[in-house]
Amino acid sequence: MQLSIEGERLLKAQDYHGAIDFFEQGLRVGTEDSEVLSAVYNQLGNAYFYVGKFHKALEYHKKVCDSPPPFHHHTSTYSI
Repeated sequence: MQLSIEGERLLKAQDYHGAIDFFEQGLRVGTEDSEVLSAVYNQLGNAYFYVGKFHKALEYHKKVCDSPPPFHHHTSTYSI
């Protein structure tokens, strides 16, 4: 969770590459909380979009859309 919080901080500071690093580390550690996982996928997709890696952005945003309800309608950005 701390990795995701740092990723969120870096994303807000427009350090997109740093945010990507922390979000990906958070995914490697894993979580049982599907809402947190959905938010990390969303934020990771946003960070990749901001650095112009649109295929990676789409990959992570699709993971949110492919998640079971209620998370497949996830359109907002969570602070994690």
